[in-house]
Amino acid sequence: MCVDHAGKAWPPLVVINCAAVNEGLLESELFGHEPGAFTGASKRHIGVFEQAHGGLLFLDEIGDMPPNVQVKLLRVLQDGQIRRVGSEKTFQVSVRLICATHKPLDKLVDSGAFRQDLFFRVSGVPIHLPPLRERQEDIAWLAYRRVDVLNAKFNQSKRLDPQFATWAKVQPWEGNVRELFAVIDRAYHFSADCWVRWERSGLPCSERTHQAASVDAAATPEHLDQYLARIERDYLEKCVSDNKGQIVKAAYSLGISRKTLWEKLKRHKIKASAAP
Repeated sequence: MCVDHAGKAWPPLVVINCAAVNEGLLESELFGHEPGAFTGASKRHIGVFEQAHGGLLFLDEIGDMPPNVQVKLLRVLQDGQIRRVGSEKTFQVSVRLICATHKPLDKLVDSGAFRQDLFFRVSGVPIHLPPLRERQEDIAWLAYRRVDVLNAKFNQSKRLDPQFATWAKVQPWEGNVRELFAVIDRAYHFSADCWVRWERSGLPCSERTHQAASVDAAATPEHLDQYLARIERDYLEKCVSDNKGQIVKAAYSLGISRKTLWEKLKRHKIKASAAP
């Protein structure tokens, strides 16, 4: 549970992956059960709907939910009441429901694998997230962000080779973000210096990859002074951000005077409050 700065608790966020739970236990995980409800049920179990009362419940992979549980979920969404397995008592719950699936629910409805009435219930505000290969503009941001996370975790200061992002844009990424992060993690841990390079990722540099890199380099030629200026700007932005915009602390960590830092920020057109 998250707590804000005033000490007030935020509503709970409860997550369950419907595909990761045994079909025979999914109903119990969702709605709970009483002692003796089935073999092995020695004590009361509170389901995720009760846990998320007053907050958010995220049902991941709802397309894998078996039909018998779909019926009971539909009843809960209609009435706002749940009944634990093995109990005759109902409980009123109030949750905001978020669902996700990698399967096309409309096609599952046509095949009879997913209830149409439940489909209408859970598709109030549908959001379609295209595969990563169709969101090339996100790949570079995700890659740089992943390296930042790994640096914070392992107390390192490695940097992503700019060509890594270029080559990553032409990959199919059938595993989407998970695959991208796995490749970056591998390249990060096997890097021989401070640079996270594609050659260390374990993926081949195909002819298509080299062509893409060549086109990108030809389209945006970069001289040494431009490259050094970009590196300095990136480092200054990171340092100011790490110090939460406090110029005195940022200058001290850089080993330069406050006046020098201000001049560099002005030259690179960096606003302390706008640094990422």
